[in-house]
Amino acid sequence: MKRVLLTLILCAFMVAPALGGPTFRFTQSDVLSFGKIDDYSRDTTVQAPSTFVGAYTDTPSYGVVLPSGHIGLVAHAVGRNVSTSGGTIDYIGLGLSSVDLTGYTNYQVRFSNDNNQAWKYRLFADDGSTTGTQFLSGWSSAIPANGNSTTLSLAISGLGSGSRIGIMVGSNEQEDTIHTSIPIISTPHDILLCSLGVGLVGWLRKRKSF
Repeated sequence: MKRVLLTLILCAFMVAPALGGPTFRFTQSDVLSFGKIDDYSRDTTVQAPSTFVGAYTDTPSYGVVLPSGHIGLVAHAVGRNVSTSGGTIDYIGLGLSSVDLTGYTNYQVRFSNDNNQAWKYRLFADDGSTTGTQFLSGWSSAIPANGNSTTLSLAISGLGSGSRIGIMVGSNEQEDTIHTSIPIISTPHDILLCSLGVGLVGWLRKRKSF
């Protein structure tokens, strides 16, 4: 039994990098430090440009109470261009600069919509310049309101330590505020190792009881 258990743990450590290594996922501190990235923002209305109000954890914002483990994002004046531009999507780009994406081949974000309107989402990453390597996902279908979710993935390659990475949120609805959230979830190898650890503790306790 000991040999089987040790073999499982060894396999977990060998498989862990393959499961979690090449996929970039935002941490809680990443999302809380999001800023507006103008290269990935568009505001075609004659009103004020889209602005990012900020990210928050468990503090209710505009009456929104987040699910456990989520980081909320709030922005103003997104999707207010229907009357002036015939419905062309209006969006705001949010993300991080100077991120080290060396060795990453993709990244993934799961969104939950906490607003009463349907918003569209897109992922982006680049090498930190406006003329260099850029990666963009297609716009998601609009996510229904009231806590419904979607997961987006974007394949990336050849990016380094000066990269920018983030999300774009848009709409062609005449609404002026978005509320969305990103759940912070453990990577697959963390979950696997945690499960093995719990199993090991349980097995040792069971042996002691005999």
